[in-house]
Amino acid sequence: MDAVAVASAILDCGPAAEAAASLRVLSLAPALPPVTADTPVAEARRNYMRLAGLVHPDKLKSRFDRATEAFQRLVQAFERVADPKFRKQLLAEQAKEERKRKQQEKKKEGGAAVKRPREQKKKQEPVVKRQKTTKPTTKEPKSNKKKTTKLLADDDDDFIDYDNDDMESTDQEEEASEEYDDGEDEDINFEDLEPTVSTSRVLLGTKRTGGIYRDTKVSCPQCRTQWVPDSKQHYSLFMGPAGKKVHCETCLCRFGCATALHACPHCSGNFDYDVSMYDKTIECKRCNQTIGFPYYPVNQQLIDLVKLEEWREQEEEKRTRERDERAARRNQSEDGTSEEFHQLVGACIVNEMCPLCQRTITARHRQHIETCLKTKGSKSSVVSAEKTTRKTTAPAKKTITTRGTTKTVKAASPQPKKAKVEKKKTTTTTKTKQTRRRRRRGSDSTDSEDDESSFASSSDYDE
Repeated sequence: MDAVAVASAILDCGPAAEAAASLRVLSLAPALPPVTADTPVAEARRNYMRLAGLVHPDKLKSRFDRATEAFQRLVQAFERVADPKFRKQLLAEQAKEERKRKQQEKKKEGGAAVKRPREQKKKQEPVVKRQKTTKPTTKEPKSNKKKTTKLLADDDDDFIDYDNDDMESTDQEEEASEEYDDGEDEDINFEDLEPTVSTSRVLLGTKRTGGIYRDTKVSCPQCRTQWVPDSKQHYSLFMGPAGKKVHCETCLCRFGCATALHACPHCSGNFDYDVSMYDKTIECKRCNQTIGFPYYPVNQQLIDLVKLEEWREQEEEKRTRERDERAARRNQSEDGTSEEFHQLVGACIVNEMCPLCQRTITARHRQHIETCLKTKGSKSSVVSAEKTTRKTTAPAKKTITTRGTTKTVKAASPQPKKAKVEKKKTTTTTKTKQTRRRRRRGSDSTDSEDDESSFASSSDYDE
């Protein structure tokens, strides 16, 4: 199976906050059975490891840009499935769904029993009369007649004839019981409320360190960088049932104890770990040493702060998801067409030219755009068409501007000639200024030269 297809399928499974989304993500492992609420953690880990080998960013980053996001979603999914509290929640939801399904089946069966054909009611009357004939012919008061009919109806379940009052009372009781059951099923969503933080700092439990209880080596599942806790109590909060999550300082991956890489403190051999193993001892398969997990006493305030941090992370993810959904709905108009489609129609109306086929369109622009999109493909190709609009609208602006520029060029074309004339004028003025200066410097020589020129012209005239 293609790793890119698996990564995209993980991202399409829905938000990690949903319970069913985590199961869907782990069920994508090829050649392995799907994961349910009853699946053991060891089997779910097999699915997680196979998917992690396919979707790891070191292998897939060059082929898929969102590989890191897909791997983070996979880590979150397995952390939730390995959490015992989450498993209890899943089992409770499944039990609730089964109860609702049984109630719906009872409703259908009850409706079929009430809607019996009238022929059975007619058959019921002679049976009751026959049983009455066997009794002595003593008249009974009217109040006792209803009681006898009820007793006879209870004796034979195949032929039941209830009075109208009895039928109405039973229907009301059934409706009341159904409403009561539905009220039991409706659980209050306490997850939406911010968890309260206790002020108690009394240490809980007894310290468990020394001997076989030694701190194990914990590493990031993405970049394998070793995690060093800030304090001894952080180790207990991370490894214990508090379920603390940490961020890697190198790759910023957020992980817990179930997805972290654990190594033996004696031989650095890897082993699998989850929360249920915290109060137990295991044996290393590599060095055969017994490994115990130490406990450093923590107070209730630290445990509540971990819950508050987890709640804030989920609320932030919920807000971002809702914001993305609002943005997606905003792009869709009332008639279901996208905003890009309206942009294409607007460009066609303004430029009187189809941005897709480059034809001149003067009327029915919307219909023409629809036909062009149908011929080229579905409306999902609007994004690619938008790129063409950018390319096509640019020359349209150039044509409009070129007309203006041609006009300006024509008007500005004689400008260089004027510039030449102005240059000539400036040169002549400079020459006259220079001659005047020369005349001022040597006025006698200039006067003699003028006389000679005038004499030469007069002599030519005489001849």
